Amino acid sequence: MLDELISLGQTFLRLRNRAFKRYFLRDTSLTNRFSIIVGQRGVGKTTAMVQHLLDRYQGDLYTRKALYLQADHFLVGRSSLYDIADEFYKLGGELLCLDEIHKYPDWSIELKSIFDTFPNLNILASGSSALAITQGSHDLSRRALVYRMHGMSLREYIGMHYGVHCDRLSLEAITAGPQQAADGIVRKLESKELKVLAVFNDYLAQGYYPYFQEYEELPQFYLTLEQNVRTTLESDLPANSRRSRPPIPRDSGHRFHSIPATDSI
Repeated sequence: MLDELISLGQTFLRLRNRAFKRYFLRDTSLTNRFSIIVGQRGVGKTTAMVQHLLDRYQGDLYTRKALYLQADHFLVGRSSLYDIADEFYKLGGELLCLDEIHKYPDWSIELKSIFDTFPNLNILASGSSALAITQGSHDLSRRALVYRMHGMSLREYIGMHYGVHCDRLSLEAITAGPQQAADGIVRKLESKELKVLAVFNDYLAQGYYPYFQEYEELPQFYLTLEQNVRTTLESDLPANSRRSRPPIPRDSGHRFHSIPATDSI
């Protein structure tokens, strides 16, 4: 069973790795033994997970110490997550990455058992449905850290799409010399024969979701964007409603850590 899943994971690593690295990996260490990444569909959670795994193991696509899986893949559904983790851990596994974890039934209960049973196994999970993650997180109180991933900033869009890399500007630098900061960005763009307002308009049209580069025509990207919205409204939200449970009282002692990860332009 595990050999088949490892082969599947290696296929995903080859297909979903990208050269450009988002702010998220620079700002978020993911060193906690159990971390969950949440964010809208298409903001780049899968790519971040794949890049984190490969960075940790020096780009080795064939390492058997890490395993990346889509939680809703039919091969994963043949056995429980706990059984997969058990076999993986006994064979020297160190990092288990589970994408779209909220689509797996009773995911929080299984991950809690995995975390408690295998003390040296790191777990990294992601979910597009923040509500489902929040509801399931009550079973993971004091175990998991949740990091929210956002879409690309204008600075990231310029770097990924045009190859023009601008340094992050602190609030102090902007307030101390706003004209100098703006002139520096304009000069970098003009060196590539780009106009800042035209680039900004392109960003507004397509730049928030990094997967726009997968499509040759903008209407194709807009179609996938509409489909993502429909999936959220027609699938994710109704499923969350069916799985909803009464909230834990604020004074119960349970706390779930949610850490935002933001980027400045």
